[in-house]
Amino acid sequence: MTGRGSPKTKKAQRFHLTFPFPVISANKLWIQKGKYRMPSGFYKKFKKQFFGYLEERGYAKGDLNLKGNLKIHMDIGFSNKRSDLDNGIKGPLDCFVAFFGGFDDCQVAEIGMKKHIVAKGDEYFTMLITRTRRKI
Repeated sequence: MTGRGSPKTKKAQRFHLTFPFPVISANKLWIQKGKYRMPSGFYKKFKKQFFGYLEERGYAKGDLNLKGNLKIHMDIGFSNKRSDLDNGIKGPLDCFVAFFGGFDDCQVAEIGMKKHIVAKGDEYFTMLITRTRRKI
């Protein structure tokens, strides 16, 4: 998928898309119930929004062909200066893997992230995922 997420007919080997809604913090992904960890209501809502946005853009499960080691870059627009940048990758990456399948986040060899402060209501995140020759 090239550009800002324009789907192609062939399986793409890269993904680049900006999501116009806030990223979910890793601290809000799971809840503990006794011995079990379960997805939180926040995570379920985020996942539904993430999947819906991909589908609106014409993506379908299996559209990507991400074999080998991967490099991820994320730009995240937070409205709160105290938001931790490192909490922003786990939720979107797990949703990405769940939607497209065919690969696993253990293939990630490199991560780059940038934090931006934006006005309340203007939160966003951009994901760029490509293959890398870097060995793990």
